[in-house]
Order: sequence, then C-alpha cells, then structure tokens
Amino acid sequence: MSKYTGTTSAVDKNYRSKFMVNFHVEFLKSIPVAALNKEEAQEIARQRIIQKQKGMLLSGYHLGDVELISVEDRE
Repeated sequence: MSKYTGTTSAVDKNYRSKFMVNFHVEFLKSIPVAALNKEEAQEIARQRIIQKQKGMLLSGYHLGDVELISVEDRE
C-alpha cells in the first residue's frame, strides 16, 4: 500500500493501476442581476449559469442540478 504524498502516487509508475474517480462537488455562487422582478432575475441567473457550461465541460466538470437558494433585493 502506498502512502499518499500529494497529487501523485509514491509507488513506481510500473506498479500503478489507473482509476476514474468521480466527485459530487457543491458550491454556492451569487450573481448580481438587474431585472423587472424576482422571477425574471431567477431565470436570467439560471440562463447565465447554463451558458457558462461549455467552459466547465472543457475543465472536466458537468453541470448537474441548478438549485435556487434565494432571490434577494439589493440596493
């Protein structure tokens, strides 16, 4: 058994096996939006996130559920 030493295995590369490791990562992102009302603000923000998915896919991420947490007035 190898001892974890960072971002690569400490074992010689001839003895390593390959693995695909999947993660579910959650994060919160706040987006300032100018809109007529909260419903429109929610939809505009959702569309902005979906449009940015191409860059995330190229980085190895897949956009899953987009869950609304809250829509707040800001001045």
